[in-house]
Amino acid sequence: MIRVAIADDHQSLLDGFALKIKQMPNFKLVLQATSAEALFLNLEISNVDVVVTDIKMNGMSGIHLTKLISESFKNIGVVAFSMFDQISAVDEIKAAGASGYVVKTSPLETLFKAIETVHSGRSFYDEAISSLAENNESSNYKSLLSNSETEILNLIAEGKTSEEIAEIRQSALTTIYTHRKNIIHKLKLKGKSDLLKFALENRFRF
Repeated sequence: MIRVAIADDHQSLLDGFALKIKQMPNFKLVLQATSAEALFLNLEISNVDVVVTDIKMNGMSGIHLTKLISESFKNIGVVAFSMFDQISAVDEIKAAGASGYVVKTSPLETLFKAIETVHSGRSFYDEAISSLAENNESSNYKSLLSNSETEILNLIAEGKTSEEIAEIRQSALTTIYTHRKNIIHKLKLKGKSDLLKFALENRFRF
């Protein structure tokens, strides 16, 4: 049985969550509050395994609450449940100590899956967030590379050799070698095998 506490300043959401959790045999709602302060004050007298918290609430934020829980109740996992789907919000609450993040537009089943996963000692991030993280990571990589380097990376992903790339781009072979070295350096890769692996894994993101 996973004992759950939830903090959200929308009573209708708390009511919906309480109704849903009653239908879940492996979960028990032991504490709910409309503010982070109220939830934290009652954590000491409640036997809680996982806290679900909104990020933005009146008064104390979910991020501050997560920091306090991480410092005072190291055995309690935290799952953020928020309307925010920006990577910055995820990074901030993750740094505060949360192990899970679910967007409120996702089905409640996703939230319960996150609670289960965090309770087992692992991290869980909503698919919507994972997709954003991948796109953000790809954008960061792309900003590091010149247009020529990006094109060469795509050609590497297609299985082209340096000789074939030189012919396609009508460039000297030494120029292609230089570009490859620059890509490896900029992306902090270990060598040719890492370069090929990276190109294949990211071929549809550039």
